[in-house]
Amino acid sequence: MNILRSFFIVSSTTVIAMLSTQTLAANVDVVEGVDSAKCVLVTKESCTSSKSDSLKACTETHIEKAKKLDADTIMITDQKTSKHRKPSLAGGMKTVTITEVLANYYMCKSDTPVIENTSKNMSEKTIEERLNTLNTLKGKYLITEEEYSEKRQEILDDL
Repeated sequence: MNILRSFFIVSSTTVIAMLSTQTLAANVDVVEGVDSAKCVLVTKESCTSSKSDSLKACTETHIEKAKKLDADTIMITDQKTSKHRKPSLAGGMKTVTITEVLANYYMCKSDTPVIENTSKNMSEKTIEERLNTLNTLKGKYLITEEEYSEKRQEILDDL
């Protein structure tokens, strides 16, 4: 079991290194750690695969999801492997290995300033500016639909 775990740790590092060089063209970096002062967490996602190269397949899936969410950095946070037995088409049973790869998506290279660092604070902004900021956060999936609705109502109550 320790040999298997060591294999996955080495494989994970190898795939991350390999994909880091390949993702330059994709504009999404796969990293082992992020600077929380420079990066904003966009979302946490998981991918499940039963392919023989599950880690690579899931990392590629994470890259595609990150592109859709305008995230530019992915950090693989965990990998879980489980084995299941299921009936085979040829008769009998076969063992299927299922791998789940968890990742955090970040926005680290954004040219736009982080909202907390803007020169005006929220109370000094106009209602329209505040609603536009709120729409931007929602559009980048930085806030949930519930948070959006709640904050929007607060802003409209200020009218």
